[in-house]
Amino acid sequence: DKDGTVLASREVSPNKPEIEVLYPNGGEAVAQGGELRVRWQASDEDGDTLTYSLAMSADSGETWFPIDIDIADDEYALDTQVLEEGQNYLIRVRATDGVNTAEDVSDDVFTITTSAVPGEEGGISTWLIIVIVIAVVAVVGVAIYFLRRPKKA
Repeated sequence: DKDGTVLASREVSPNKPEIEVLYPNGGEAVAQGGELRVRWQASDEDGDTLTYSLAMSADSGETWFPIDIDIADDEYALDTQVLEEGQNYLIRVRATDGVNTAEDVSDDVFTITTSAVPGEEGGISTWLIIVIVIAVVAVVGVAIYFLRRPKKA
């Protein structure tokens, strides 16, 4: 105050957090309309509790729009239904211990696509495709067998 009395104080730890985006980190193709599990790993040398904020860019980082703040976990379920199809998406995650802040951005762009991509998050499972192919081959095989079978007189 005006008399020099300290009204509040806070001890600030000397180290900022370390953070790394794990997924999507570049090159992935994610189906529109599914769920994208954004994942990262972070640590704080001082052992401080960390919270995170998440942002996304659809234009290779020229502009960013916020997704969420005060996230306590190291992953986030993002509904891709509201995202437009595009090839220039990036994720940015910021970690803070309340004072010190660090951030990481996807190493390269990823794609949001309207067609499902086998084996990718939000896409059709590779196992489902295998089962469908086996079923189609079996049906075709049975049809050929019955069409070529000699008819009884």
